[in-house]
Amino acid sequence: MTTPTKISVPPLIGILDSPDNMDAGMWRQVEQALSAGLPALMLRQRQGGNDALRPLATRLRAMTAEASALLLLNRQLDLALECGADGVHTGEDEANFAQLRAALGPERLIGYSAHGKAEALAALAKGADYVTYSPIFDTPSKRGLLAPLGLEPLRDLCVATNKPVIALGGIDESNLADVLEAGAHGAAMIRGVFGSRDDGGTVTRLMAILARRGKKAELSPRG
Repeated sequence: MTTPTKISVPPLIGILDSPDNMDAGMWRQVEQALSAGLPALMLRQRQGGNDALRPLATRLRAMTAEASALLLLNRQLDLALECGADGVHTGEDEANFAQLRAALGPERLIGYSAHGKAEALAALAKGADYVTYSPIFDTPSKRGLLAPLGLEPLRDLCVATNKPVIALGGIDESNLADVLEAGAHGAAMIRGVFGSRDDGGTVTRLMAILARRGKKAELSPRG
């Protein structure tokens, strides 16, 4: 029996944070980002159940599969299994790693949202394949809720583990190189990927930064 190949953690994840607001222009952005080489999409919707997200997840699965990119679902295990997503991203309230691994199998990814070093290391020790660490910089989604961590705590975490740390929060093409220099495996972005409608140019530039920092071999997560 052939052992399933473990999916690689992508160094760039574009996050769709408000999929209920997906209009024709946003769908074009997703298509352009994938055409430009975006290696992974994360569908994140804090409200609504599987019924509301199913059409979006199904369409995004088809688009990412065509582009040889990954689809990660935030906290929606049942829907991830149903649509054939490449992994699930979880947080403090839902992090039953044994249950997630049993459901997803050995090859698919389990991610975890961490906001402190001890929390991140605990999640990685318990079975997370990667953590997002946030917020690194100021970002509207965390303003007034969590203070920016900055680069030194990111560097400290990356020194403490050899597992992938994905920087999140206020990251774009102006500071991606800084988080990579601090030791991050890569970055996840909302506005940094989808904040401007430039026909995929932003993703092309982000990919070039990753390639210059030695991430070129990791940009095809399916090998």
